[in-house]
Amino acid sequence: MTSKRNSRVFIDEEEPCAHEERQARSSSGSSSASSYHSRGNSRSSEKDDFMQVAEEAGEGQQPHSGVIAAKDMGKSAEVDVAVKTKAMTSEIGQGLDCRPIHVHGCPENFGLVFPGVYRSSYPKPENYRFLQGLKLKTVVTLVKKEEIDHDLAGFLSSNGINQIIFNMKGTKKEAIPDDTMNSILEIVLDHRNYPLMLHCNRGKHRTGCVVGVMRMATGWAPQRAIDEYRAFAEPKVRDCDVEYLGNYQSTSRSRECRAAMVRYSRFSQGQLRTFSRAVMVSGIVLFLWMLSGQRLRAATS
Repeated sequence: MTSKRNSRVFIDEEEPCAHEERQARSSSGSSSASSYHSRGNSRSSEKDDFMQVAEEAGEGQQPHSGVIAAKDMGKSAEVDVAVKTKAMTSEIGQGLDCRPIHVHGCPENFGLVFPGVYRSSYPKPENYRFLQGLKLKTVVTLVKKEEIDHDLAGFLSSNGINQIIFNMKGTKKEAIPDDTMNSILEIVLDHRNYPLMLHCNRGKHRTGCVVGVMRMATGWAPQRAIDEYRAFAEPKVRDCDVEYLGNYQSTSRSRECRAAMVRYSRFSQGQLRTFSRAVMVSGIVLFLWMLSGQRLRAATS
């Protein structure tokens, strides 16, 4: 994976206009358990595929601490998850509903939102090997630490991953301002930022609210989005978050979200078709070579 300097963008809730300027500069350079169970069984084979890929990304010796460079992790961790995750989505407009994925090396509360977009808690050094396998292009951090996380900054820089930080307050203190949510959606709905992962501290409340809004933008009913929020937030479900998702009004963002999913899906399909054609041509050439060799041996004998 090519190494290059990562770009870190800080965004405060109080300055949506400043965020737009920075982003422009950067671009230029209850029944929930049963319903989840039934839907999960219908996609068990697809989830098994993703779990296998995720385990492959987490294999090998874990790093201890400090800045992790790409060369220290090995090429075995570079698994193309994007192709595998596409197979998990039977209907592109519906996305995926799932509980947290638990595999070796992945962050807590890790999950797939839809192809090219992941969610998790705050990444730790022991998670970096797994995350490298996702080939992330963007990390959206929904919390600003008092001190710079040098381990995470080093990992992102070594792997050419762009980090965008939102200085958000906890949802228990105040509801997410509309301007802040809109700024987040502008980033997470832009397929040019994919593969992308968004996270907060625990991957429960701030991340859960953002994912819930994204779900409703793709056509989910509010209760279905709330059920998924509960699956990731339990046992610390916040009534204020449930109320926020229940009262959120989905607007034109639904078109943007669907369009982003479709564009990324087509991009992945294009890569797959190119690879398939290359394999087919190689197979034909190999067959003709073997056939000519057999005829040559028959003629000489």
